[in-house]
Amino acid sequence: MKAKRKQTILRHINPATQKGIEIGPLDRPILSKAEAQVYFVDYTSLERLQEIHRTSPGISPENICKPDFIAGADPLSLTLKNLGKIDYVIASHVIEHVPDMVRWFKDLAALLKDQGIVSLVVPDKRFTFDLLRPVSSAGDVLEAYWAQAQRPALGQVWDTTAMAVNISAVEAWQGAHSGPYRYSLKDAQDSVEHVKADPSHYFDCHCWVLTPKTLIEIWKCLSELDLFDFEILDFQSTKANELEFFVSLRKVDSNQSRSEQLKAQLTSFSRWKFQDNFRRLNPLINLFRRAFRKFLCKC
Repeated sequence: MKAKRKQTILRHINPATQKGIEIGPLDRPILSKAEAQVYFVDYTSLERLQEIHRTSPGISPENICKPDFIAGADPLSLTLKNLGKIDYVIASHVIEHVPDMVRWFKDLAALLKDQGIVSLVVPDKRFTFDLLRPVSSAGDVLEAYWAQAQRPALGQVWDTTAMAVNISAVEAWQGAHSGPYRYSLKDAQDSVEHVKADPSHYFDCHCWVLTPKTLIEIWKCLSELDLFDFEILDFQSTKANELEFFVSLRKVDSNQSRSEQLKAQLTSFSRWKFQDNFRRLNPLINLFRRAFRKFLCKC
């Protein structure tokens, strides 16, 4: 499973000959230093990351990658200027944490060579602890851009805490509409008050709540406003019993006019059509299907 996931992420990247960055690898980098000229980027120091994730389930603080670059208030393109233009960016479960999606993609475009690749792994809210949260809209993303957001909004801090539920992807696929809440409303209020009392405190949370369909709609809107410099090269929607989808973006060709770029972008978006309603899996039906396939194979 891990090998196939890695293969999907690297489908349009050649680590042996190309130079790139991975943003937010934590303890599970997609590429190691031994196999690629890859640089790790995160929003704070190794020591702080280890402290933050000391009690995070599923994360081994001692295995967290040391960032080569720390993304602060300056644009990434300025922080990484000594690297020169790069071939690719890998970001697994990162886009949903970025306070200003528009500027983030503008920054990545400035880093990349023409037709450079951004490989994203994105959690599908329908199968995660964000299940009960409303999906983000283009208006939400634009509001953050207009506000020049550098931190999650207080409403995002609230929603992340107040609406998070304990549910597995398998349970969601099988039809569960909710699960026990992770935190109390008092916990959510305390989180907001903490951020208000200490503006220097960065509360890391899911700023954006996404599905394949809504993310494409957001990008389409941003492209028509000339605020998005990528086209979709590849898109793998969320598979049954999984919680994430995969997108490969390609930077638009700077030799084209803006009208030609937009035409290419809209064409790429139109190739991928997804519905937010999905056929939930019935465990008994799945069991029958597997048994029937085995029967056919024996015949």
